[in-house]
Amino acid sequence: MPRMARVDVPESWYHIVARGQRREALFLSASDRLRYLSELARSLRRYQCRLGAYCLMPNHVHLLIYRTRESLGRIFLDAHGRYGRYFNRRHNKVGYVFQGRFKSYLVLLEDYLDALVRYIHENPVKANLARSAGGYVWSSDRFYRGSGSEDSVRGVLSRVPGYEGRTGSQRYSELMGGDCEEVPRVDQYIGDRDDLEFWDRRTRGRKKEGTERRGVLSLSHRVKIMEREMGFDVRRLRSDRRTREISGVRQQVMAKLYSEGYPVSKIAELFAKTPAAVLHSVNRS
Repeated sequence: MPRMARVDVPESWYHIVARGQRREALFLSASDRLRYLSELARSLRRYQCRLGAYCLMPNHVHLLIYRTRESLGRIFLDAHGRYGRYFNRRHNKVGYVFQGRFKSYLVLLEDYLDALVRYIHENPVKANLARSAGGYVWSSDRFYRGSGSEDSVRGVLSRVPGYEGRTGSQRYSELMGGDCEEVPRVDQYIGDRDDLEFWDRRTRGRKKEGTERRGVLSLSHRVKIMEREMGFDVRRLRSDRRTREISGVRQQVMAKLYSEGYPVSKIAELFAKTPAAVLHSVNRS
């Protein structure tokens, strides 16, 4: 079964979670943590991205990343690849350091950045590693409180909108001292289903069938190319047959078209399905 295509949209905020292989420790010393931050910052600078918040837990990391043009996969292949090689050399280990591919959640509305910043910084408290977020060294909490940051992330670490300057530090203190709000999640998104529908209409509904703007192929043209590549008549996928072959190929094609930015409504029309059925199929692939 192919894995689900990653939602990866330029000029967007993402909550990133990466875990150690078999939930083993990612960091065995302070030097390891500093090296990880250094490698992360190096990749973010290279691809002109921003780090909005971070928390390095013993066997996983939480990051808030604003990515620009380069894909998340390329960014973390770069950063995690270098850190993995360092970790294995330093500790005389072999094999993968990170467990599979990292998880990423697209932030649908900037309104959710408040809850995300708090969630990321509260992780050590929830795990009983610190009595307060401010008592944990390996996060960006101190930076938000205006008391400095690690030199290794200087230049890429910046507060999320609304927390700039001295007033931002005060607002952060109020955020951390107030009631804790849950971070809503739907599949690979930070937000609720209404937010997802609105975002989908706003960002994907602009492409129209029969147009090829800025080098983007129309859906019908893209499908013809896929048929040649796969040696498969995509029209067969419009049937209601639920054989393993039909269902599996349909999920792959839907996931591929969705990952390339084609509107859910048009994909649904192509396969004679509802938009909800398309999203459900994509999430299962």
